[in-house]
Amino acid sequence: MEARTHRVVRKRLLWLSPQLLAVALFPALFQIQYSCERGNTDLSSLEVEVSGIDQIVNFIPTTTQYYVAASGETVLVRAQTSDPAAPTYYQLHQGGALLEAGALGVGGGEVTLSIPLGQAELKVDVRHPQGGRALYTVDFARVPGLVVSRTSEQIVLARSETLTDFGLSWDLNFYRNTAYECGLSGNYTFLVVEPADNPGVEAPLWVYLHGGGFGYYDQEGVYHAVKDQDEDTFNHEETFEDLVDRQLIAHTTENGTVADSTLTRRIQERYRLLLVAMCDHDLYSGRGAPYLNNPNGGQVNGLQATMAAVDYTVDNFPTSRVFAHGTSAGSVGAYTLAMSFAAEGTHLTGVVSDSVLSTRQLTLIEIFAGQPGQQYQAGYTYAGFAEKIGFYGQLENPVHPEARIDGGFVEVPLLFVGGIEDPVCMASQPAIPEAVAEGLNNCEWQAESLIQTIAAQADSPHQVSLLDGEGHVPTNRVTPANDIVDTFITDILAANPPHPFAP
Repeated sequence: MEARTHRVVRKRLLWLSPQLLAVALFPALFQIQYSCERGNTDLSSLEVEVSGIDQIVNFIPTTTQYYVAASGETVLVRAQTSDPAAPTYYQLHQGGALLEAGALGVGGGEVTLSIPLGQAELKVDVRHPQGGRALYTVDFARVPGLVVSRTSEQIVLARSETLTDFGLSWDLNFYRNTAYECGLSGNYTFLVVEPADNPGVEAPLWVYLHGGGFGYYDQEGVYHAVKDQDEDTFNHEETFEDLVDRQLIAHTTENGTVADSTLTRRIQERYRLLLVAMCDHDLYSGRGAPYLNNPNGGQVNGLQATMAAVDYTVDNFPTSRVFAHGTSAGSVGAYTLAMSFAAEGTHLTGVVSDSVLSTRQLTLIEIFAGQPGQQYQAGYTYAGFAEKIGFYGQLENPVHPEARIDGGFVEVPLLFVGGIEDPVCMASQPAIPEAVAEGLNNCEWQAESLIQTIAAQADSPHQVSLLDGEGHVPTNRVTPANDIVDTFITDILAANPPHPFAP
């Protein structure tokens, strides 16, 4: 994977509310030629102001195409030419139709545009009096609701301990966020694991979101989930022991000895770890909507609580790069975490989703509903769960991986890893006809949609890695997946990315 070299020069990020717009801007490698003898048609700046966010692009000579994901209705575009004598115009298109056009002015200017839902295209047209011409394109994708409201002001330290094992010592800090209640009892919690033998040092942060399935109440109050889970599965507060024993220790040791897993390697490399609880059984994706049909009422807060935990950690511990790593249910949470921070102009260093995320999974669920050996309980429907989590569960919102990558998203490198024999993607079921036609099993067929989407993106930083002979969440075990993660990290760091939460 080639390292991306195009970077934002400067940005000013102001406080956001859910009603404000969210923007992400990057240069692509589309080039246009012009003759210096016909006049200089360069832009010296292009600024897109979206309700409080200014994003200024690092202009590379002949780089003329940019991408914006916005959640609101208007955007202010400012352009300035290198030659003050060059007249500048604009055109806004959607689906081949011209929506608006006009003059920015000689030497540049500014215009406020209403951005329609879906995809749209703005062209800034520089025409030099000597005959030279250049087109600069900004592709818009308007997706309402990207910005997530949350608070870290009610986070309290509940317990601190030192863990000594395998010749290393870790300070453990366990926090409770009293702003967010769990589905049935308690509050959201998280655990900060300090770099081994060196607490307080500036370190990269590894955010780990564990697995645990998902579930919802139907209108009759019946709880539907996966495998043998019920309403008491991950709808209660996760304790210090839960996060230490069932997550940290369970995924770094085997039979009392160190296991060479992805979490183990990060500990050995002196990362700071952040382990976040899931207690609304919502794939860490709830954004404050009412917890439908829950006898206790309440809200679904998984994404809010996770983002608040990250906010608190980077505010109180010296942090350099930030990676998110999710397994099973957490693989969705790591992705939604990155997308929601990106909506605010904060780009995590990278994401490892250990379970391949694809809309084709929904096809498999529908086909094998009620069949013996599959993971979903009788009566489970995706529509029921999607209604619970809201925004990220609604496919009409183009925020799933295929949609975002197809729309040009490159700001956060995404690694999707999984096993070809994973029962969650119906590997134990007969291959569906579409998979048979391509010579694939069900897991390979599910991943193929995402693989093709990434392959179609020029110079994509994203990748899918499926492992022969492996099942569910291979990064939590001693498997080749951990080497794949290491290579992914090395490739990212080779480009010296900025610290996401730097002042």
